[in-house]
Amino acid sequence: MGRYVVWQPGAGQTEADGEKVSARDARTAVEEWAYHNDYASNEFHIVGGQPATVMVRDLDAGKAFEWIVSGESVRRYTAQLRQPLKRA
Repeated sequence: MGRYVVWQPGAGQTEADGEKVSARDARTAVEEWAYHNDYASNEFHIVGGQPATVMVRDLDAGKAFEWIVSGESVRRYTAQLRQPLKRA
């Protein structure tokens, strides 16, 4: 697991404001950040179609990269078979 810090400069954040994330790679760190950020804001901007540009620093390697993260809302349905009604 790698250690990353993710922040959104377009929202006025600096690296000091960033969220620390443990993940297998930078992409996964950004996706985890987006999931938690959208949920915490309770406005779901990313899932609603507004991609976010974020910075990610790999705390072990020291390198920072810019990422664009987007999301989608997925409809999912589940059906279960009911036992038929017994006729008298």
